[in-house]
Amino acid sequence: MTSHGKVARTISYHQGMAALLFVVTCGLHVGCALTPPAKLSLYLPHSLAATDGTRERFEAPPEDRIQAMLLLHWNSSSPDSAPPVSEALLQSLVERLQHQIEKEFPIKVVTVLEPALIEPGGGSSRIIQVARERSVPYVVVAILSSLEMESYLSLPVVPDSGYLPGTRTENHTLAELALLDGASGRVLLYAQGRGYMRLDRPDGGQQTIFYPVIQRSDGESRTYPDPGQADDVLRAVTGSEELAQAVHTLKDSWKRKS
Repeated sequence: MTSHGKVARTISYHQGMAALLFVVTCGLHVGCALTPPAKLSLYLPHSLAATDGTRERFEAPPEDRIQAMLLLHWNSSSPDSAPPVSEALLQSLVERLQHQIEKEFPIKVVTVLEPALIEPGGGSSRIIQVARERSVPYVVVAILSSLEMESYLSLPVVPDSGYLPGTRTENHTLAELALLDGASGRVLLYAQGRGYMRLDRPDGGQQTIFYPVIQRSDGESRTYPDPGQADDVLRAVTGSEELAQAVHTLKDSWKRKS
């Protein structure tokens, strides 16, 4: 960095506050444009996927617990998509989603499918084939799409009221959740979860008692990841929260036969 650049990053208290407010404001406005578009119809183009907020209601069979397969796919079909999470964190997301589904619905997940079973434009034929071979009547498909924006800012350090040069990464995630008929591939239920979180961290991979920090959209809940895993954790935490939101929304469309 040139001496001019170093001087430009050294700002006074009032200048720091102004810069911080500017970045936050601009970040929020630009972030609105980062909302990922729905992608389920890209992966299952012939499954008659319902739109967000569908009012259709699914009448489940009278069995105490129906069997289903589960597939969680991280969408990276767009050039500006955020990189997928690590295999370990993806597996953690799958396990958490399975637990939520089995808790909120009378569903027993009997098989977790490989994400590679679906691809853009590929349709549901491979899923249907596996469902038929294993005699499983339903499939739960989850798609996670994520976009990110990074900006420079000065990070306040309490209690000395100083500032550290750093960056903010905003992650905007869309979770799509669909219940498919295992025989036809038709989408029976569909729901979305949308939200964002932000990661603030000092330049150069520094770690303090305050940073790096991941803040949820409510501004209250915080996670303090290791610097080397901060991006991965940001995507996983955001994805987990939006999947939980999608499960809650899907539950509103569920109806059991009497």
